Order: sequence, then C-alpha cells, then structure tokens
Amino acid sequence: ILGNYQKQLASFGNELFNIAKQTGRSFNDVALAAGELARQGLGMEETLKRTSDAMQLARLSGLGVEASVNAITAALNGFRNAALTSTAVIDKIIAVDQAFAVSGADLAEALRRVGSTAEGAGVSLNELLGIVTAAQQITARGGAVIGNSFKTIFTRIQRPRVLQALDDLGVKTKSASGASLSAIQVLKNLAGTFDTLGDAQKAQIAELVGGVFQINVLKASLRDLGSEYSVFASATDIASKSSGEAARRNAALNKTLSAGLNETLQNLTKLAAGIGKLTLEPAIRNVLDIINSITERINLGETEGAGQSIGQALLGGLGKFLSGPGLAIAAVALFQLFNNLRKFAVDAFRTFTGLNATFKQQQQLQQGIVNILQQNPKILAQIQRGEISVDQAAKQIL
Repeated sequence: ILGNYQKQLASFGNELFNIAKQTGRSFNDVALAAGELARQGLGMEETLKRTSDAMQLARLSGLGVEASVNAITAALNGFRNAALTSTAVIDKIIAVDQAFAVSGADLAEALRRVGSTAEGAGVSLNELLGIVTAAQQITARGGAVIGNSFKTIFTRIQRPRVLQALDDLGVKTKSASGASLSAIQVLKNLAGTFDTLGDAQKAQIAELVGGVFQINVLKASLRDLGSEYSVFASATDIASKSSGEAARRNAALNKTLSAGLNETLQNLTKLAAGIGKLTLEPAIRNVLDIINSITERINLGETEGAGQSIGQALLGGLGKFLSGPGLAIAAVALFQLFNNLRKFAVDAFRTFTGLNATFKQQQQLQQGIVNILQQNPKILAQIQRGEISVDQAAKQIL
C-alpha cells in the first residue's frame, strides 16, 4: 500500500512498535490503524503521525481504533480550509474533554457526522466543539445524536426560505456588506430574540430551523447562546487555546503499571518477530520449497510409461472400491451405529423407569417412618402415666 522498499518497511514496522509502547495499545491495534490510514493515500511519515494521534485519542477517549481513525479523518477532511493537523484535532478534543462534562468520545462522534456540513455553514472546528459541548451538557443526548442534529440544523439554516423567515422576525442573517453570516452567528442572533417571541412563533421557527426531531437540541443551544455565561463561549475559547493536552495526558498514563507492562509486552513481541524472521522463516521456506518442488513434478495426466499405468491403476481401483463395496461397507457401519444407539436409548429408558419405581418405594417407606414418629407423644404420655415401661415403648417403636 505504501509502495516502499523492504528496508523502509522494516523501519515503518519499528515505528509502529514504538507507537504501541508510547500509547499503551497492542501492536495489532496500531497496525490496523496504520493500514486504514495508508489506504487514504498518505505517505509513510504522515501515516505514522496520524496513527500515533489516533492511538492517543483511542486511549484518552475510550473510542475504538477504527472510530478514532474515522474521527480524525472526518475532522481533517471536513475542515480542509483550516489547515489543521491530526495533533491539533486531538488536542482540541482532549482539552474540551478535560474542562467540561462531555467525553472525548462524544466530541469525536459528533465530528464524524457533521464536520463537512459545519465548514460549509461557516462554522469553525473550535465553534463546533463549543456548540456540541453546550448541547451535550444540557441534553445529555450523546455525540452521535447531537452531531446528526447539528448536521440538520446547519443545512436548514442556509436555506433561503429559512433565512427570509428569520429576517422577517428581525434576526440578522447578513453582514453590512451583504455576505451571509455563519450558522453559529445566525443562531446567536436568533437566541437574542427567541425569548421575545410568542409561543406559536417559537414553535414555528424552531421547527423551521431544526426540523421536527432536532427541536430539543436547537432550543438547548439557543438557551446557552443567549446566556451571559455561555458554555459555548468557554468551550470554544479553550479549544482555540489548546496545545499539547493529549501528549501531556498520554505521558501521565505512561507512568502507570499497566503502561509499563504493555511496553514490556510490545518489546517481547518485537524481539520474537525478529528472532522468528532470522531462525524459523528460512527453515519453513526451505521445507515449503521442497514440498512445492515435489508436488509440481507430479502430474498424473501427463506422465508416461509404467509409472503412469501403476498410479492410474491404484487410484482407479481406490475410486471403484469407494463407489462400490466401500459405499456398502459405510452403509452397514452407519446402520450398525444407529442400531447400537437405539439399544442404548431403550436401556436408558428402562433404567430411568426403574429408578422411578425405586423412588416410589423409598417414598412409601419414609412415609411409614413419619407415621411411627408421629405416635411418639402418645407413647410418652403412656410412659408418664405408668401404663407401659420404657422397654415396652422401645419394642413398640421398633
């Protein structure tokens, strides 16, 4: 996939082992991520860089390997004009994750779903992380749901009919020069006038901008955008100032015992791979070459002479045996097997029915003992009155 030479590929493999040790992931996870990124047409250096960032995001956010790769890819492809790097993307996600009640997984899931739509609506990555954080803290709907909601909102808010309806309400949708404002700025302007509308107007505008299924997310966002201490503003500011958060948290995790054990495991795996390549691989290749050389020379259809006749006679006789007496022998064997199974089933049934009869006999015997024991108070009373002796009572019970 990378189109590199063997020596370059060996260096690439060593770097993958280093990434596995530094991010606390297995070599299989790192190799899977590298393969996915290499298929995107990236060079070796950029593949390694994004692989490292994807593994850090997976470690710090709890996302799976594939989801982490997709989140970074969606952010970079969605915000092409911002000239972002994969490191900058994960720094922003982790910085917001640390400061607010929103997980890195939720932010990454939202980015996967709304990235390209957000940039088309004039929304920056920092603003997108801020508005997703605000909606998540208020609604707790999850990154996937919120991402899909804003995808709809950003699409609808650019429609001429929606913009005209907002203009009619006095909501500013264009700048002084006549250029369209970004979707976030339009939502801010709407938030400033939304509370002044009547109930009917609120319902109409909310459905017009957000659609039927996104009204809750839209109203929660408007509420936050219109507040003095906006979560959106704080989260956007933190995302814009982020730098090195992911690397610092990853370094802190590397000091744990589990990280040390993982590093040891990756070193052993790397050592085993090297030893196997130098010792076992040549031997196995030689054995396989010998087997292939022998089997390639055997061609029953083209050989001539006595060897061909003997070989064809043996194989032909075996085929006739299997299709004739062999098939009959197999049928008899199967019949005998099923006959034995039938006998075993009958014997088992008899055994179970015999156990049932024995159980009934034991039940009757135990009931008789209970009946005798129930007479004890009467016998004791006779002993107390002097009507019978203890010996007589014992003989009676026995």
